[in-house]
This record gives sequence, C-alpha cells and structure tokens, in this order.
Amino acid sequence: LQSGSFLRLQNVVLGYTLPRAVLDKLNIKNLRFYLSAQNLLTFTKYTGFDPEVGQQYSGAGGTRDIGIDSGNYPQSRTISAGLNLSF
Repeated sequence: LQSGSFLRLQNVVLGYTLPRAVLDKLNIKNLRFYLSAQNLLTFTKYTGFDPEVGQQYSGAGGTRDIGIDSGNYPQSRTISAGLNLSF
C-alpha cells in the first residue's frame, strides 16, 4: 500500500504574437507562434506507472477494482508547436 498523492502539470500553452511594427514591415496582418503541452510533468513518490489509477470493470458480474493499479500504461505526453499566419 502506498500513497497515490501527486501534482501534475496537465495543460500548458505558451504563445507569442509579433508586434504590429514588425508585422507592418513584413506586410503581414498577424503572426503568432505557440507551443502546447499536455501531461508535461508529474511529481509523485508513487512507484507505479501512473498515480491517477482509475476504476476497471471485469468479469460477467462487472466487479469493480477501484484504486488498484493493474499495470496499465500512464497517460501519454503530447507536445505540439504551431504557427498562425494571416496576410
């Protein structure tokens, strides 16, 4: 039995829009860069894959195993970058 306490940085979006003075020189209406991340960091002392253990249903009777880590995979980390450009 172990503590399942954790702190997770779930969603982060950082963006930057170029100033109007720069855009006017480039003859562009809008230019924005962004970086987005999901499930970026998890702080925990839990030794399993993921401290956020859900509930599972098994068998014909539908028994529930609440809070039991059955070795499922952790949540995936997603990092994406993008560019919004308008002329």
